[in-house]
Amino acid sequence: MANFIANKHTWDYAESTLSFFIYEQAEHNIDVEMNNPAGICWDGSNFYLVDTDDEKVYKYNSAWVFQASFALNVATVNPIGITWDGTFFYVHDTDDSKVHKYNTAFVLQSQHDLHADNDHGVGLCWDGTYFYVADIDDSKVYKYNSAWVFQETIDITDSKGIEWDGTYFYIIGATKKVYKYDSKWNLQSGLYNVSQSIAVLAFGCLAYNGTYFYIIDANNRTVGEFDLDLIAKTIDGHNSAIILYDSMIAYLSPLEQLAGNFEFYFRAIDVTDKVEIQLRDTTGNICIRVKIDTSKIIGDGSDALDPAVNHTWYLGRIDFDCTPNTYDLYIDGVLKLNNQAFGVNDDGNGITYVEISMNTNKNGYMDGVGYDWDGTYTQGDNASDVVDIADDIIECRIIEELYLPSFGNLKFKATSLSEFDAWHIIDFYDSDSVLSWSGIILYPENIAEGNVVIGELTLIGLNSQFNNTYRKNFITARDSDYILKDIIDNALSRYYSHDDEIDNFTITYKYDLKTKIQKMFKYLSMLERAVLHYKPDGEIFFNKYDNLSASGISWSNNTSHVKITSYTPAANRHITRAPVIGAYNNLGQVYVVGKATEDEEIQFGINKLQEWRDPEITNYTEASQLATNLQIIYSLDTQIINMLVAKKKHIQVGYTIEVEWSGIFNIDKKDFLVLRRVWQPMYDITELELTDNILTRDAFNVKVINKIYDEDAQQAYD
Repeated sequence: MANFIANKHTWDYAESTLSFFIYEQAEHNIDVEMNNPAGICWDGSNFYLVDTDDEKVYKYNSAWVFQASFALNVATVNPIGITWDGTFFYVHDTDDSKVHKYNTAFVLQSQHDLHADNDHGVGLCWDGTYFYVADIDDSKVYKYNSAWVFQETIDITDSKGIEWDGTYFYIIGATKKVYKYDSKWNLQSGLYNVSQSIAVLAFGCLAYNGTYFYIIDANNRTVGEFDLDLIAKTIDGHNSAIILYDSMIAYLSPLEQLAGNFEFYFRAIDVTDKVEIQLRDTTGNICIRVKIDTSKIIGDGSDALDPAVNHTWYLGRIDFDCTPNTYDLYIDGVLKLNNQAFGVNDDGNGITYVEISMNTNKNGYMDGVGYDWDGTYTQGDNASDVVDIADDIIECRIIEELYLPSFGNLKFKATSLSEFDAWHIIDFYDSDSVLSWSGIILYPENIAEGNVVIGELTLIGLNSQFNNTYRKNFITARDSDYILKDIIDNALSRYYSHDDEIDNFTITYKYDLKTKIQKMFKYLSMLERAVLHYKPDGEIFFNKYDNLSASGISWSNNTSHVKITSYTPAANRHITRAPVIGAYNNLGQVYVVGKATEDEEIQFGINKLQEWRDPEITNYTEASQLATNLQIIYSLDTQIINMLVAKKKHIQVGYTIEVEWSGIFNIDKKDFLVLRRVWQPMYDITELELTDNILTRDAFNVKVINKIYDEDAQQAYD
């Protein structure tokens, strides 16, 4: 049996859903007060919009009731874009390419020059550490530190607005598509097309309030409320599934098809609640209705499948002919309805667009939309668009590391280079045909190794950065868990699942929801903690490889396929003091030190962790908890193991395994967190790095100069 299978996809699923238009949840009028809106932000309680005609800022409460207006300083001539950093407002002035800083009463505090090339700014945002200004002229984002010192530029497609939601950046372009980027500015998706809802985009038109995105329509002087955060998801193996809303539409270009084949995947969370796909003609007649409803799949009144099951993907195929006005319906490749009559005869011009009809928004998903009058699609591509390329591969390494994007390096026969295209997906299966890793091709190229020309690929892991939800499978709760407890319980229950085992820590935070989410991820990275997976509504996405129990797999040194290559039995930095420095309050600057016991200080001396600085901490209780946690975490005895494993298949980063070893040295049976995995699928050889604490090996490679400084942790927090 081969050690692996490598299936290359030849059709882009993500592109298939780009044509769907997203509709607003609500629309709010601002036409009475405002003339030319050109900037919007949210401060945790109210919305603030800039009017570039009268140089004023207009304040609306969360229900969009007008509250007040503020005249800007005469220095602000042409305001476009506004943001809030938790203390001050910042208004971008395109007249002199400056950003003007205002207090909450909109009294000018200071002015800051932008980079010379950043002279056509159309929006700005703050991510908790840096400011970002989008420029429409050169399609770049300019990054500035908190003192407005220029840092770097980031290339984007185009922009009329920019926003940060605590995890991702969002750019809205002139095409009225919203593009989602991760914190490193890697494009995640462009599945947000609002052009059917917004007539004319205002400059600086994008804002987020922790739940919805808000987009200004300059033509109608309205603000649309959109649920962009939940449009595209990975659902049970479908990586570009869109969540369905009532009245979503997509035009099927070229339009007006008299006959053809339309294919799609769809599913319902609740099969008793309608999820309907409608094919309509140019006039708008609903020619064909295929729906999941009353626990069935129904085509224009005729039962096609009974029963339909919750949370199940179905592959639908409609072969239609507008001459007799009939169609055949296939479900999962099986003909279910033959010569089914159209619900309404077409207008003589044929099928033009697809529309979604729902009783309950977000009750269903759709993916893999294909139709045979699209030149890039062949019937059946969304079901069997894979080719096994294992025989073409010369060398392959896949690297996964907790908190980091995974990637793969592939060398293959040069004669097959033409078969590889950027953005296609390759799925790697182990010898048991279990999916172990998927990657997107970034760029294929020819390289020379001596006199031989071979092909080389770099792939970025698909949904492999384990940083979405908090979950742990350690038997005993660690002190490092507690700092996250309240944030998860009180701010993230809507978005994330978590383990309820930790129940003895309570703290009050002053931050709004957006800041809480942002701080949660920063603390999570700082503490380098645990198993992270997203669990959508009603979906089972626990251990995607289904090969590890919650407590791990027990190995011993009698297993010939395991070799320990490096072992640190008791790494201990003996941190006895961990200072945390916060902001100034009415008592002075918050300063708390986490201390070891007096006996430990006598035994190990005064070993001080570098000061942890967080300008948003004004709560002594929070600072004290963080200081205590840091002192404990950085002084725990820690075992770190590097291991070479053969024939162990799909070991998953972020989960724990049990190791028991006796020989030249002993390893007590413990839960070890898998921090890093380097897999060579051709030989099924895996390099692992494990730890029984939350710290990585890098955390111990530090210089001791009266202080101990963990660069990785501080950088992750910053």
